[in-house]
Order: sequence, then C-alpha cells, then structure tokens
Amino acid sequence: MIGSTLLVLIASGVAYAFLGGQIPFSSKDEPTTQQEINLDTPTDEQIDDGNDTKEETLNPDKTPTNNDNVPVESSTLLTITAKNQLKDTSQNILQIRAQIDSVDSTGTCTLTLSDGTNSITRTAGVQPQATVSTCQGFNVDINTAGLKTGTWSIKLSYTAGDISGSASDTVTVK
Repeated sequence: MIGSTLLVLIASGVAYAFLGGQIPFSSKDEPTTQQEINLDTPTDEQIDDGNDTKEETLNPDKTPTNNDNVPVESSTLLTITAKNQLKDTSQNILQIRAQIDSVDSTGTCTLTLSDGTNSITRTAGVQPQATVSTCQGFNVDINTAGLKTGTWSIKLSYTAGDISGSASDTVTVK
C-alpha cells in the first residue's frame, strides 16, 4: 500500500513538472524574459559620452564643456520666497528673500528694483543650508532708498563662478 501511494505521488510530481514546463522538461529554444546584454562594439557617441562622464567624475570642479570643448554655463533655480513691507513708526523697510536650489557659500545675489523711471541695486552674500542656499536677504529702507509709492519690478540674480540663476516679480510699495 505504501509502495503504490509513493508511486502515485512520484507520477503526479512528474506530470505536474512536465505540464508546467519545469526543468528538465523545459525547452532551451523558448524565449526568455531576461534582458539581453548588448556586447557589440560601442559607437563613437557612446565612447564620447563615457569619456565625458569619466572626466566629470574625476574632475568635479572643472568647468563643464559641450562636445566642441566650449565652456557651458550652468543654471540653477532662484525663487523669490518673500517680499514684505515692514512699516511702523520707526521704520519703513522692504524685505526681499530668495532661495537658491543649490548649496553654495561663495556666490553673490543682486537685487534691482525699478519703477520704470528710478532704479536701485543692492548685493548680498549667500547662506548655505542643508539642501539649498539663500540670499542673505535684502532689507531696503524705503525712505532712504527713495522708493516711491507704487509698483516696482523686482529683478534678482545669483552668480557663483559659471553658475547663475534669476527671478523676477513685482511689489507694491505703500
């Protein structure tokens, strides 16, 4: 009885493996679902791209170049995050703040305010943070800077070597 039960179990397992295409019953001619590796000789473009990547990895501070070895300027996102007028009996300040989407401590931020007739420019350093940087801030004294009541355009720029960014907005001085 045990012998016949064992024989039925073995026959069932073999039948299951055969019908399911399991080894040793699978065909080697069947297509596989694995990705194939291209072992062809690389193209000139692939070689150039690989050399560029290698150079950028080995020399991260080197100015990036295009395929003609001409330096390329890089850009970063600059966002105006605040534009407030702080007005009380002792002060009348226009406060402008901005965020730079790269970590830097050596760049310069330049603020230009213009009403179409008059223009003022201020500069500030850069404050690095964990994942971004900020312009160290602009506190423009409205009275001493000669900002008149009305709408002023804000043009903010950031430069650090070959990296730059810019942002524009408007603010109403009251």
